[in-house]
Amino acid sequence: MYKWDFDRQDGRLIMAITDSEIQSVKQRYGVMGTSPLLNNAVRVAMQVAPTDMSVLITGESGSGKESFSKLFII
Repeated sequence: MYKWDFDRQDGRLIMAITDSEIQSVKQRYGVMGTSPLLNNAVRVAMQVAPTDMSVLITGESGSGKESFSKLFII
């Protein structure tokens, strides 16, 4: 069962994901890095993964698109 939280900035319900859950998923799927932007991207991937939404991942060669794409098959 997913935990949900209220986003006070824009009034939406969002999936409540802890930092330890993000780190666990990053380790499991080989995503390396500790920047807040990367952690936010992983958080979004974890929110989108259980849906049927299409996702386009772009980036330079060698930037980890293939590793990151595995997050969407959680």
